[in-house]
Amino acid sequence: QVAEALRADGHECPLVSVGSTPAATSSPFAKGVTEARPGTYVYFDANQVGLGSARFEQCAQTVLTRVVSTQRQGRAIIDAGSKAMSSDSINTAGIFGIVCDASANPLDDIESRNANEEHGYLTGPGTSNLSVGDVLRIIPNHACATTNMWSTVHFVDGARAVERHPIQARH
Repeated sequence: QVAEALRADGHECPLVSVGSTPAATSSPFAKGVTEARPGTYVYFDANQVGLGSARFEQCAQTVLTRVVSTQRQGRAIIDAGSKAMSSDSINTAGIFGIVCDASANPLDDIESRNANEEHGYLTGPGTSNLSVGDVLRIIPNHACATTNMWSTVHFVDGARAVERHPIQARH
């Protein structure tokens, strides 16, 4: 409608561009739209799951992490903090991502509620099942910000890395 109003007032408007991952399955198909720019659509992330614009199974990005401490009951420390996943929480109710096992299945009884630059702090009843050295995966809140934190992406098939690619468009 805005493009039509501009055209009616004598302004050229050859490009009608829409953004937003949550609208990636609807807005690009609206009459008159010529371009779509969904940001995290290629990966999806915990925020998109929270918004309902993606299902957990559609999330293609995880950060691999290890448990480095289980000394306190109800809490475990991992070696992935805000430098590994970014501190962007957007709409995920104060968590730093969705905690998963090594095969990327969500662990509903563990949350990542706090982090410093180098470490994440997991809480919940499921932390009692963790040991130092255990491998976990975190689906980050914001895939764009997380991608910018790394130099390389590893493509995996199950638990096995099958390809490695440098990230070209970092800033």
